[in-house]
Amino acid sequence: MSSDSDGSIPPTRAARRAAERAAEQAAERDALAARQPAVPSATPDVPESASVPSATPDVPESASVPLDAGDTARVPEQPESSAAAEPAVAPEPVVPQSMTEAAAVPTPAHGESAPSIETLFGLTDPATAQSASDALEASRHDESQTVAMPAAPVAAAGAGSGKRRRKRPFEGFSVIGAFGEILLTAGVLMLLYLVWQLWYNDMVERGQQDGAAASLSQQWDKDAKENPAPAFEGAAPVIPTPVDGETFANLRIPRFGESYGAPLAGGVSKAKTLDKAGIGHYSDTQLPGQPGNFALAGHRNTHGAPLNQVANLRVGDAIVIETPEGWFTYRYRNSEYVPPTAVDVLNAVPREDSVAATQSVITLTSCNPIMSTAERIIAYGLFESFTPRADGAPKSLNPVEG
Repeated sequence: MSSDSDGSIPPTRAARRAAERAAEQAAERDALAARQPAVPSATPDVPESASVPSATPDVPESASVPLDAGDTARVPEQPESSAAAEPAVAPEPVVPQSMTEAAAVPTPAHGESAPSIETLFGLTDPATAQSASDALEASRHDESQTVAMPAAPVAAAGAGSGKRRRKRPFEGFSVIGAFGEILLTAGVLMLLYLVWQLWYNDMVERGQQDGAAASLSQQWDKDAKENPAPAFEGAAPVIPTPVDGETFANLRIPRFGESYGAPLAGGVSKAKTLDKAGIGHYSDTQLPGQPGNFALAGHRNTHGAPLNQVANLRVGDAIVIETPEGWFTYRYRNSEYVPPTAVDVLNAVPREDSVAATQSVITLTSCNPIMSTAERIIAYGLFESFTPRADGAPKSLNPVEG
């Protein structure tokens, strides 16, 4: 190539473009520095004259001036021996526009300040703006990590574990629901108690009382054979008055069942007699076979319920009192229902005051209705006969039909 009259070498096309781009970069850096003085420039200021190579004969176009100090490694120096050779036209290096702007907004290292929001709005290239946005986000992420470090062990305890959230105490607790469950449980327990007390327990104790009455009868039969009693003539024998809780007889009612039997003891206290023996004798009333009122009491439910079927008696049914001496037979006459205060049913002549008794009457008393003490059921019977043990069991003990 020929030189101008002043002897200087004109710049190549690549050098001119590099110089133009360097000028643009300098202008952008100046504008950026004016908006944000705190952001350092990553590209050193390059004077425009530095982009023009010195006077060298026949400099090929491919030997363009580097854009930056970091681009020097990518553009090898031209050896001196090839200066005289014919220059080859090489393709221009394509430098993305975003590289110049990205160099102006570097990603801050640890401890450096990140670009501000104003800086991001001042960028025109999308790639550069994205790079600066990433840098700002990374800076914020570093700050949030630094603040959250003391609480990291607590946060990591439940994070990413995949477990279900543990319910807090009393979460979902309902007072109405809890009260309903308590009532339901209480109802079930009450039902079970009633089944045990009114059915199973009564069945067990009823069997025990039947067995106890049968054992007493066998024992009296054995004693009568070993020690025969003198024959009775006319009136029934007088039975000794029992003490409270002392068993002295059996109550047998064929209408209640062939095997029915209830031990009969002195007194009517629940603890000593009614809850244990079964049937109790009012101590201030007469004894079997004597003129007057032979009054008895018994449960209609619980504790074997010996008088549970008292309402089923029919006129003429046998009510038999078995003693070691023999059997006293009464015949059922009638029943009535009275309030608990009607104690005159225990008079020598029931329901009559100041009347001399001429007959022997049996009176059975129990609560009415079943499982209630609202009133009393009273069953009366008249004395019929006495059968000595030596004569054997009377016909009145035969099972009833219908």
